[in-house]
Amino acid sequence: MLNSEPKRTTQDLLTVKQAAMQAHCSESTIKRRIRSGELPAVTFGKEGRKYFIDPDDLARAMVNTKYGKVEKLLATSSYGKVGLTEDERLEAIAKAIAEQAPTLTSERKSRLRELLS
Repeated sequence: MLNSEPKRTTQDLLTVKQAAMQAHCSESTIKRRIRSGELPAVTFGKEGRKYFIDPDDLARAMVNTKYGKVEKLLATSSYGKVGLTEDERLEAIAKAIAEQAPTLTSERKSRLRELLS
């Protein structure tokens, strides 16, 4: 029986640099996640040093990061409206993060004042 899935090429996959840009993190973070097994990747090149990442695997790995949780929140909230400008999107991310932040108790406010003075 023939496999009905088309063969994937490196053109279908992301480089470490592209994955880092999409995940809003450093290339070293992507490589560390690959080495730890958190992020599946295909290796090519001499001694397998060139990594390629499936965009779907990157999306699944991002859900477990703080940024990914905010992205998921944006997608399911009124802040995730289609057609936002970059500034509106950043504003929405800031609002989503603020909504998830713990309430400032009087002790936390006092500690914050100490830190800022």
